[in-house]
Order: sequence, then structure tokens, then C-alpha cells
Amino acid sequence: MEGKKYLLKAIFILIFLSLSTSAIAYSQADSYRQKIYNFYINGDMRGWQEVVKEVEAGTKSNSALKGELVNYYYGLIGYFISVKDNKSATLYTQKGEDIIEEYLDRYPQSATWLAYKAAFKGFRIGISNFKAITLGIQSMNLAKKAYSIDPSNVQALTERGNVLYYSPSMVGGDKKEGISYYEKAIEQIEKARDTKDNWHYLSLLTAVARAYESAGNRSKAKTLYEKILVIEPGYKWVRDELYPLFLQSRPV
Repeated sequence: MEGKKYLLKAIFILIFLSLSTSAIAYSQADSYRQKIYNFYINGDMRGWQEVVKEVEAGTKSNSALKGELVNYYYGLIGYFISVKDNKSATLYTQKGEDIIEEYLDRYPQSATWLAYKAAFKGFRIGISNFKAITLGIQSMNLAKKAYSIDPSNVQALTERGNVLYYSPSMVGGDKKEGISYYEKAIEQIEKARDTKDNWHYLSLLTAVARAYESAGNRSKAKTLYEKILVIEPGYKWVRDELYPLFLQSRPV
């Protein structure tokens, strides 16, 4: 009887410790997510990079943070490519690819990780056009596979949209169809009520607004810009740059 008591007590302690560790991990992830979001809306990529360093250090004691880390690399790489800092973009692309392969070794049919792999192939093209055709085909096939595995997966929808929107029409690109996938990704985020402190959500809304503006659909672009500023009035890029320029170009 005493042995059973000790066994039950030991099991209880193990469960408690496991739950406590999970709670700490989630708490850390939420804290980093909020920091990244705040740096995103303020256009502070230096601060974003400091959080990345902090999370990298945290993965040594909490490997669960690696998933979050790839999401943060994802945003950071896009920024470095936009400012033509190819050295930094290459560094973080390689770091992200290492983690992605680690996850795919364990979960080879994961729509999320296949989609991330597609995205990082695309980053390689953005860094250098060398092997652009080969990498583009690989990215397109990975995005298709991710979407076929889970058509409701936000990352799969996003990368399917990216491939279609940014690929030349001669190799299957279609801007209108690409926008439709972005919109589906937005719908899934809203359906899951995952909009709070979600930089990717704001990024998708912004991408669609700009795409509609570029296509000349000013009514839809205006509606989206206004929606973004209702969701996040402090979003500097849209508030201080994109939306004012949109209105100045031709008042709606």
C-alpha cells in the first residue's frame, strides 16, 4: 500500500512538473510574440533582431521555442532582403533551414514545415537569382504539397499565395489567384481568433491592401487599409506612409 502511495505521489509530481514546464514555455512564447508584434508595428527591426537573439539563447533550455524562432526569422529575412542586406539574409535563411529540416525529419508530412521550406527556397531567390528557376520550381512544388496536405493551414495558404503572386505568368504565376490564397489565410486566422499580437496577420492584410491598390481596385484597398488601422491604430507603416500616400495619389 505504501509503495502505491509513493508511486502515485511520484506520478503526480511528474505530471505537475510537466504541466509547469509547458506553462513556462507558453508564457515565454507569448512574451516573445508580443515583443515581436510591438517591434513590427513600430518598424523597429533592430529590436526584432534583439528578440531573435534572446529566443536563440532560450532554445538551449527550451527546444519548443524553435518553432517560434523560424517565424521570427521569416519576418527578419524578408526585411533584410528588402534593404539588400544579403549577408544577414543568408545567415538567417541558413539558420531557419536547419530548424525546418530538423522538424521535417520528425514530421515529414507537416503542412506548416513544408510551407516554411517553400518560403525559405523563395528567400534564396530573393537573395540571389542564381538557380532561380530550379529554386522556384522547388518552392512551387513544396507550397502545392503543403496546401494539399492541409488546405486550411495558414502558412500553407500564405506560401501558395506568395508563389502564385510573385511567379511570372509563364511558369504558372497568377496575381489574382495569389491574392485569393492570402485572403483565405486571413480568414483562417480570424476564424481561429488568432489575431492578437499576430504580426503575420497584419502583414497579410497589408499585402492584400497593397495588391488591390496595385491592381487599381482602390475601393477594396481603402477598405482594407481602414480595417488595419481599426485593428491596430499604432501600425506606423500603414498609418504614416501607405495609407496617406494612397489617399494623396487619388482621393477615394
